[in-house]
Amino acid sequence: MTTGLDTSPVLMSDMRLMAEAVVSRPVTRMSREQSRTLLRREFKAESGTFTRALRSQLTWDREAFAGLVTAMHVICTDYSDQPHLERWLAEGIWQSNAFITAWSGNREFPRTEPDEYYERAWDQLNELAGWFFGGISPYNDEFPFVPVR
Repeated sequence: MTTGLDTSPVLMSDMRLMAEAVVSRPVTRMSREQSRTLLRREFKAESGTFTRALRSQLTWDREAFAGLVTAMHVICTDYSDQPHLERWLAEGIWQSNAFITAWSGNREFPRTEPDEYYERAWDQLNELAGWFFGGISPYNDEFPFVPVR
């Protein structure tokens, strides 16, 4: 069965990436349509999504989070030079950044990862939201986008 996702390895020579222990994992590439579909599901908190598990089961799924931010990255790339944003994307990205950070940042949230992991994840959400709304990518050749896993 094919998923339609391109999972070919991406060169990752940046020391920051090595420190995050993601060198051995390929970055999954999504098409624009795959990203839009995933984000629609996430923004509606449909069954099987990161957002649904976070909200209703108080579960942080690292791989599902990586998929969410990867989809956001694709959308940010596509919209970085566009003069207008689609309302559903703007509302969803704003709400995801606010909700995920507030919900999982609550001291009662059952964290299974070190605090540094969550801080990196929240920073990445904030970076992506800033890029989407401001049009300027925080990522470059020296500091490429790598989903927090």
